[in-house]
Amino acid sequence: MSSREGFTLDTAVKLTQKILLNPLVNGSITAVLSSKPALEFLLSRLSLTGPISIQPLVLRSAYLLTFGSFLLSANDYLNRQFANNWVSDRTYDWDKEIVVVTGGSSGIGASVAKEMLSRNRRTRIVIVDIAPLAWKPEADARVSYFQCDVTDSQAIRDTFARIRQEVGDPTVVFNNAGLVRGKTIMEGSYADAEVTVRANLLAPMLVLKEVLPAMGL
Repeated sequence: MSSREGFTLDTAVKLTQKILLNPLVNGSITAVLSSKPALEFLLSRLSLTGPISIQPLVLRSAYLLTFGSFLLSANDYLNRQFANNWVSDRTYDWDKEIVVVTGGSSGIGASVAKEMLSRNRRTRIVIVDIAPLAWKPEADARVSYFQCDVTDSQAIRDTFARIRQEVGDPTVVFNNAGLVRGKTIMEGSYADAEVTVRANLLAPMLVLKEVLPAMGL
C-alpha cells in the first residue's frame, strides 16, 4: 500500500478511503448497530455479555459516515467514468502489447515506461527519443530504443517504419515528447516558435498517423 516514495500524505488518504471511508465496511457496521439481534449475535461470538445500549449519537454518526462513504465512492466512480468518456476496455493483453513512449529517455516518459514494466515485465516498451536513455532497464526487460528527432517529419516516418519492421505494430502510444524554450513569444526567435509547434503539436499528430492504421482506427 505504501508508495515508492515511502509513507506520504497520499498514502494516508488512500488508507482512509479504503478502510475508514469504505462503504462496505461502514454499511456493515451500521447494519449491525441498527439490528439488536445481529449485535447480540456478534457479542456472543466475542464472548461478551451484558446489557446492550447504543447511544443515538453513535448510531447517527454511523449513518452519516456510511452515507458519506457511499457519496465519495459514487463520486470516484463517476469521475473515473467521465475521464474515460464512459468507455471501458478490458481487451488489453499486456503480455503482448507493444507500447511506444515518445520522450521516454527521461522525465515523465521514463516514469511511464518504468511504471508499465513494474506492472508487467513482459510488456514490450519502445522508447522514441532524440536523447539517449538516461535510465537502465533490467536485463530481462523488453525495452527497445529508437533515436528520433520528432521535430523532423521524415525522421518520424523512417523511425516508425523501423519499429514496425524490427518490433511490430505498436498497440499503445504515449505521446509524451515535448519541449519548452522558456521564452516569451517576443523573446523567442522564429526558430524557437517553429520547433516548439513541431514538437508539441505536429509531432503527436504525425505519430498517430503512423500507428492508428494498424490499430484499425
